[in-house]
Amino acid sequence: MEGEYKKLTGTTALFTGANVISKLIKILIVPLYTFFMTTAEFGTAETLQVTISLLGPVFLLGANEAAIRFTMKDEYKPEDILSNCLALLIMFSLPGIMLCIPLIRLSVFHDNWWLMILLVILSAAETLLTSFTKGLGRKKVFAVSEIVSAASLVIFNLLLLAVFRAGLRGYLLALALASVFRMLFISLMIHVSGYISVKRVNRRLLASILKFSLPIMPGVILWWVMNSSGRYVILWLSGASSVGIYAIACRLSAIVISLSTVFHQAWQLSAIKKYQEHGFREFYSAVFGAYRTVTFMAAALLIAFSKPVMMLLDPSYREAWQYAPFMLLSAVFLGLSGFVYINYTLCEKTIGVFATSLAGALVCLAMSIILTSRIGIQGAAVASFASFYLLWLIMSVHTGRLLGIRNDYISVHADMAIVLAESFLLLKGYSYIFTVLCLLGLFFINRKTISALISGAAEFAGSVRRK
Repeated sequence: MEGEYKKLTGTTALFTGANVISKLIKILIVPLYTFFMTTAEFGTAETLQVTISLLGPVFLLGANEAAIRFTMKDEYKPEDILSNCLALLIMFSLPGIMLCIPLIRLSVFHDNWWLMILLVILSAAETLLTSFTKGLGRKKVFAVSEIVSAASLVIFNLLLLAVFRAGLRGYLLALALASVFRMLFISLMIHVSGYISVKRVNRRLLASILKFSLPIMPGVILWWVMNSSGRYVILWLSGASSVGIYAIACRLSAIVISLSTVFHQAWQLSAIKKYQEHGFREFYSAVFGAYRTVTFMAAALLIAFSKPVMMLLDPSYREAWQYAPFMLLSAVFLGLSGFVYINYTLCEKTIGVFATSLAGALVCLAMSIILTSRIGIQGAAVASFASFYLLWLIMSVHTGRLLGIRNDYISVHADMAIVLAESFLLLKGYSYIFTVLCLLGLFFINRKTISALISGAAEFAGSVRRK
């Protein structure tokens, strides 16, 4: 068991290091966006990006999940998996492009329709390639590729926004070029050509991949509804400028999401190896406790600093700090839901994702429309938080029964209550003394977990130095 903790810690440290560097690079460039793009332009860019984040997985039919799960199975050869997953992407690209045609008619997409289709295809290909790389166990290549992507994004943004003043189109071109550079880097590092062969495409494996991945698709779409529908509701009710402000508020929550993402990447690999072995339930509970503590602490700290950070931006974006607290809480429960979601792939009962995600999506859509029409942008933020909280709760109960796992609901709700109190006090304009008290309270109730995390990190650092 101790070895599994060290492997998970090492993998998480690797992914976290790369992700932190890449996210810092992307955060530092946010003032560039606010200086060279209006709130309306940034809102349009954000709307395009969230649309692409849905259409990319649709093009893949969820084959990226199969690329990880099947590549790690001894019964399959990696070249069989990549060849067949790539065949699926090629076969369904044309139907996928047909899906884009109704969207092209919308004014927000009309002028940049070709860039949207290009970015969707690149997003799908990049997702497949990065998933396959993780499945191969090439963790360092995957981690470094994130830094390559972030660095190239900065370079192209500086060139296209600051030098050529290309505005929205320059921003989208920078995204496309960064995606291409990341794929080129990975392809060279893993010698991807050796894993692709038309001769290895066969119906039986394609059927197995689709049987695994297709049930994931409704869940992916519903998760997208929860994570992104607020932007469309804001666009509909308040316009692109409000979407731009909302998008800036989401930049802080992106830090928590990135922490969650790197941990999920490491946890998924460890969980698949450890599943069905003795001690898995204890391992799961301990890891979940550590993960929960880190994400809630990160959210609480970012809420405390949200207003000062937003004051550094162009004045037209500064009100975004008001929406950061509920977006950060939404990010926490998005992460907790993602942690529990991995349980469905462990027991290969991905059909359960649909039923649980449907409830969260319906709540999010209904609340977004009702609350945004009454209290504006804040309504979309509250709706996002409520829907992901509900999703986590339903998934925890369901997968707990499937795997016989006990979830620590009391600790989660105690952490949530403190962070909610901090958020309300900050929004009401109370002294920062109360914010500090909330942070101390959160630290106190999680002191044992924090102490264990510090000890584990110190032990891991010591073992690295000895090597």
